[in-house]
Amino acid sequence: MALYLGLDVGTQGVKAVVYDAPSRRIVARGAYPLSLLPTVIPGRAEQHPQSWIDGVRSAARQALAGVDATRVKAVGVSGQQHGQASSVGRGQGQQAPLQNGCDTESAREAEELSAKLGTTLVASFTATKLLWLLRHEPEVYAATRHVLLPGSYVNYWLTGRMAMEAGDASGTGIFDVAARTWDDAAAAAVDTRLPGLLPPLLGPEEAVGTLRPEAAAELGLGPDVLVSPGSGDNAMSALGSGVTRDGQLVVSLGTSGTLFGVSGAPIVDATGAIAPFCDATGAWLPLVCTLNCTRAAEEAREAFGLSQEEATRLAADEEAGCRGVNFIPYLAGERTPNWPNSSGTILGLRPGLLRGGLLYRAALEGATFSLRAGLERMQARRLLYFFVALCWHQG
Repeated sequence: MALYLGLDVGTQGVKAVVYDAPSRRIVARGAYPLSLLPTVIPGRAEQHPQSWIDGVRSAARQALAGVDATRVKAVGVSGQQHGQASSVGRGQGQQAPLQNGCDTESAREAEELSAKLGTTLVASFTATKLLWLLRHEPEVYAATRHVLLPGSYVNYWLTGRMAMEAGDASGTGIFDVAARTWDDAAAAAVDTRLPGLLPPLLGPEEAVGTLRPEAAAELGLGPDVLVSPGSGDNAMSALGSGVTRDGQLVVSLGTSGTLFGVSGAPIVDATGAIAPFCDATGAWLPLVCTLNCTRAAEEAREAFGLSQEEATRLAADEEAGCRGVNFIPYLAGERTPNWPNSSGTILGLRPGLLRGGLLYRAALEGATFSLRAGLERMQARRLLYFFVALCWHQG
């Protein structure tokens, strides 16, 4: 009976699940924590790609320890989007730390590319990060031989083949979503060398390949195990939630907060608030993303030394509206609205209101209203939903 290994490479961790197809059950799990590299530079969010590989090894081994690994027939990877994962060395052949999708240092480059291309690119998109790299770390950019994303980087480690698919490529800012091909003109606007650095694109039913013997041995799997193209985390979340047709919406809550649903046609929003992504099946995935969902609430919880259970209990005891305290949660700049240089703000504090439970709840309410603004933008484009799947994740 066939088993399938699923890997999710997120910002806060790598998760692995083993899925038993005949019984339609998850029969084993594994996890490995990740974090951003420490920094005092505003807007910077970096991770080392080796940490993704370490996480894949550890999480997969944990999950596979409890099953008959010889039954595993294929592997699928869900990857955090937008982060640029170039194949490049920095001294002694060591891989450089790479910009995470939450990095907003490229806000100026986003404005310039938007004006040049006549579109709206936010600082999260990969193209803006590549232009930033070209300007601020030219020696690293000059050494770049290929441009990948976190998910396709892991697939490369698994198979030895560099490739990408439309769902993940949609978040680069140099991809023609309607035609499902690279936009060479947009790529050349970043750098004339960039079109030649982009990997080939695969369809949703094409395998990247089989496991490299070395990767197979490290994971404890056979070298004939197939590796699917996978997709970006949101496209894979839609698939896993059963959201596969018009009228269905996923609300995904984690470091970022995301709303997305499947569409039979590409949705182009001139404001850039709705990202016109492709999904993992050959359709499209209009998406709204806020950079700050759980971030502000976690900052408040940690500042008061509360456990998750304590913060939840205290927040539940506070009244809705938090007695007029408003927590604008844009601690890391924001993508929706497109304010990459914004900061978080707490308004309405009065004597006696500086309480952990109240500020925790105010942060949650602020994140909720931020998501509501995104939903209203989708409704304004006549994207109407009758079914909602709620996903909570860390990473």
